Amino acid sequence: MENAFIYDCYNVFKHEERVKGIVSKIADELQMVDEKIILMEAASVHDIGKDFISPNVLFRRGSLSKAEWYVISKHIEIGYLRLKELGFDEVICQLCYFHHGMYNDKYSYDLDITPLPIVKELYPVL
Repeated sequence: MENAFIYDCYNVFKHEERVKGIVSKIADELQMVDEKIILMEAASVHDIGKDFISPNVLFRRGSLSKAEWYVISKHIEIGYLRLKELGFDEVICQLCYFHHGMYNDKYSYDLDITPLPIVKELYPVL
């Protein structure tokens, strides 16, 4: 069981690295020189909310129940609030909140956040 947990944690790390690599390539291709710094920071912390979800749910094998999916979907809200608490810039916080899309019905966007114009421009890259 411990080896499975370590493997799952490693996969989370690899996911972050893959996201940063993809974001970097897209930013370079779109010549987003200044924005790339913001995007890379957001890519590094975009799933921080998952740190507060039970590993039993987060790393569960097989299909999730509706209740478990709801818990997973809350990682965007949890992450936004945690990043705010840590003093991250509002742009980074919002990029992480909207990283699954602004109009994705699978996620519970319960916070009343009006996306900043730069967030509307940049979130598709993340």
